[in-house]
Amino acid sequence: MKASRSVLLCFCLLMLTGMRDPFRPPEDRCRIAELSQWRYQGAVRKGERWTGILKDSQQKWRRVEEGQTLENGWTIVHLTAEALTLTTGKNCAPPQWRWLR
Repeated sequence: MKASRSVLLCFCLLMLTGMRDPFRPPEDRCRIAELSQWRYQGAVRKGERWTGILKDSQQKWRRVEEGQTLENGWTIVHLTAEALTLTTGKNCAPPQWRWLR
């Protein structure tokens, strides 16, 4: 009788915890691991407007501007010829990331 209660208790605990695979790393919703794979190549200025040039983790070139939100949730907050600063999102660590040219 005690064995069946123990099995039932273990089964209930597994159901409550969502049965996550303990060998799979937790999901990186902020995509922090990608930050080191991106490269800031510089910026072009036209009047008062800066356009930054980034190479993403898939080795594709991107043109970005201040205030732009990328599809991964990162937002460009500051852009100059020498540096690009972005926010990675709410509850992400680090909350900001900066690339230098």
